[in-house]
Amino acid sequence: MVACALFLGALSVSGCTSEPDQEVWLARVGDETITRGAFEKRLRMARRELGDIPVLSREDRAQLHKRLLNELIAESLLVQEARRRGLSVDDRELTSEAVRLRGDLDERAWKRYLLEHYVDERDWERTTRRRLLVERLLAQELARTAPVTEADIDAHYRESFEAVNPGIEVELWQIVVADEQEARALRKELLGGRDFAELAREHSIGPERTKGGRIGYVRAEDLPESFAPAFRLPVGKVSKVIQTEYGYHVFRVTDRRRGHRPDRKSVERMIRETIERERLAQIRQQLIDRLRQEVPIEINDDEWARALDVPR
Repeated sequence: MVACALFLGALSVSGCTSEPDQEVWLARVGDETITRGAFEKRLRMARRELGDIPVLSREDRAQLHKRLLNELIAESLLVQEARRRGLSVDDRELTSEAVRLRGDLDERAWKRYLLEHYVDERDWERTTRRRLLVERLLAQELARTAPVTEADIDAHYRESFEAVNPGIEVELWQIVVADEQEARALRKELLGGRDFAELAREHSIGPERTKGGRIGYVRAEDLPESFAPAFRLPVGKVSKVIQTEYGYHVFRVTDRRRGHRPDRKSVERMIRETIERERLAQIRQQLIDRLRQEVPIEINDDEWARALDVPR
């Protein structure tokens, strides 16, 4: 067992019951097989991200399932390409990743996060090793492209900052969960004086949970339309429970100010990273498209038809 078991030892009991049909194959991608169990795990993750939304129509469900299967196929293609190039991830890197992911989460919040996202520690190790392999492959591809130039940064700055009216912005925090009753209970705790950041770290499923739920300074136009009530909150107040496509939210605003247009130097690093992310996404898609042409992919049509009937 790798050293990261220090963080994962409490997860040795599986979070679900193994069923024979979970090993039935849905797709074969080169040397790898995508099982029904792997697909259903990805489906559960998607449900958590979507939150408690109305039941999907058969057509929408089919589109969601097709997207998830394509994600699994793309991941398999990239992992196999990374291995073909001799790339690997060792146990020391897994331990470092566990430390990075944990951040300032306490033991309880960290265990909760792992149990919500993985079956057991072997599942975490396998999933993380594959993700790091893909990241290494894409970094190798990015290194082969021309570096971001000052002209690239200038163009991005003009488009993203000079042409935009700063307007009003608020410092926004959120706790988002999948269950309405849990959201109401958390709001009650907040009104009773509980620390917002502490509850966010323990319960929120949002990516900003490691920062205590702090989203940061945002303008109204930066937010989804469903977040509009949050922008109108008075400073220091906690919102009612707000349902969106992402789940059930409790928001807090801690500051309101007139927005400002940052000077180029202060955002240069951010712009460079944004351009690199955009290039990386393009490189990833181009690589997937090429590998789809080169690697044999077979879909189990009968089992796929069954998978489409998995209830939302």
